[in-house]
Amino acid sequence: KTAKAEGKYEPVLLTYESSSPDFKDLLKRISDSKTAGILIFGELSSSALLIKQIREKKMNQPLFGSVNMLGERGINNFKMTDFEGVTLPSCGLWFNSKGLAFQQEYKKKYGSEPDPAAAYAFDAVNLIIEAIKNGKTEYNDIQEWLLKVKYEGATGLIQFDEKGNRMITNEMMTIKKG
Repeated sequence: KTAKAEGKYEPVLLTYESSSPDFKDLLKRISDSKTAGILIFGELSSSALLIKQIREKKMNQPLFGSVNMLGERGINNFKMTDFEGVTLPSCGLWFNSKGLAFQQEYKKKYGSEPDPAAAYAFDAVNLIIEAIKNGKTEYNDIQEWLLKVKYEGATGLIQFDEKGNRMITNEMMTIKKG
């Protein structure tokens, strides 16, 4: 069934120019759509500015975003309090001992916080290193080894299904107290 057939709001896709500092037109379109929640896909700087303007307009819809919203290297120019109340998928990032150690080492070496892409790349390289340490040097052998591995990386437990897709538990997190 569709949302409309069940008497619920239909999702509305609204796009915006991320380089614009003024989201007045977008905020009006959101208000006019009478949406029950707002899902934001965008870069850190434009997302933070959009969230600020949503709050200034006293729009009280729940806000949702993607992990990439927090993944820009410019995160140091923003405070996590700028994203207070925003709900995102956690994807296991950063919350285990390897994730925290990775963050500390990365910041020590590069002087900034790592983004999700850096954490996933770190885990990918370490998995290949582990495969080689286990005597797997050919493509098919590495692929077969990866299907059997259970590896605790910076991004959480890594396992693959029979198609080679990462099996992951998606949990949601809401940013509270920055």
